[in-house]
Amino acid sequence: MFGDPDTRHPIPNEGWAEQMDEGEIAVFCVNFKSGTPVREADGRPGPPTDEVCRVSNDMAELERHAQEIVRLHPSVVCVFRTKSDREIKRISNRRFLWRFALTSYLGIGMWLVAVTAFGSSIWVLRALIIRSESTFSLKQWIALLAGGAVIGVSSVVSWTWFSVLRRTRQFATGLRKALTPEEKQRYDKIDSLSVSTDPEDRRTARELLKEYQQRLEQIRRETSKGGT
Repeated sequence: MFGDPDTRHPIPNEGWAEQMDEGEIAVFCVNFKSGTPVREADGRPGPPTDEVCRVSNDMAELERHAQEIVRLHPSVVCVFRTKSDREIKRISNRRFLWRFALTSYLGIGMWLVAVTAFGSSIWVLRALIIRSESTFSLKQWIALLAGGAVIGVSSVVSWTWFSVLRRTRQFATGLRKALTPEEKQRYDKIDSLSVSTDPEDRRTARELLKEYQQRLEQIRRETSKGGT
């Protein structure tokens, strides 16, 4: 009932609704942050050809199964959907999500304090040089801190954006030059094969995807050496 390989294979995502009866529920496992499909066994993302869901008409049993999954793999969220693709429920590890949210907000706060201090120091030094005074009113301090936050955040975001954009363009250029027309035609088949209802097509897509990822890693290494 839950996709045990010895009894009934899990249903591929591309055909799940067609194989469901009215009143049955499908459970999908996704990453809590990105919403992308993950594997039940280890809570990690896999190739599209491995995306499956579990189908049953026993809601209580599905909920118990989902609770066990999120206990073993806290980063997984179990999404319950009907045959019409309507989401009816989500089960997640709330303790993990609250802890992650708290850590994230603390990290954001620390970064904001750091960039505000960086930007404010520029304003303060400029104001001290122009005014030749060491005292500021409350409004002036608020303005300095606000301006510093804007300068600091803008500087970090701009540096990150252009740095990532430069590396992305460099890799894209290397990819276009390195892949032959025959390779492009070969790897273009991955998308169509991965959503096929034929298990043999999905197996072929999985092999092509593995080969493609290895080729990308090779190109990435060559591009990095060339840039250095």
